[in-house]
Amino acid sequence: MKQDKKLLIGYAISGFGDQFYTFAIPLLLLTRSRSAILMGLLTAMEYLPTALFGLVIGSIFDKYSRKKIMFFSLIMQAILILIIPLLILHDFPIALVLFMIFLIGTFDLMSWTGYQILISESISENELSRISGTVGLISSIQKTF
Repeated sequence: MKQDKKLLIGYAISGFGDQFYTFAIPLLLLTRSRSAILMGLLTAMEYLPTALFGLVIGSIFDKYSRKKIMFFSLIMQAILILIIPLLILHDFPIALVLFMIFLIGTFDLMSWTGYQILISESISENELSRISGTVGLISSIQKTF
């Protein structure tokens, strides 16, 4: 299988998982807590890693194996996404849930940055616009579910 197809399939699978998380975790937290403030905190914790680490995350990829970082961050996201509903259902402290959301946001930033680097390095310039268009299409489809 060509490199571009592998990257697109990986992106699609990861993105559908992200969409599930983006919908299910907030809904579960809202039904358990009934707190709009908590929903705002959840959203803030999800995007805080981008504000804190967005400008420096690329340097990590310059020093270490991009594929290993991406693999590690995707595995960590999956583990955390499986644990969070259990924490919410068993009334663990909300601070722990919010911290785990922060970690998911951090690992998501890492995997997305790595994906962007891999795309730019492994796809020819002629193919870049086609791949970018396909990524946009996949994103649009993911957001409809």
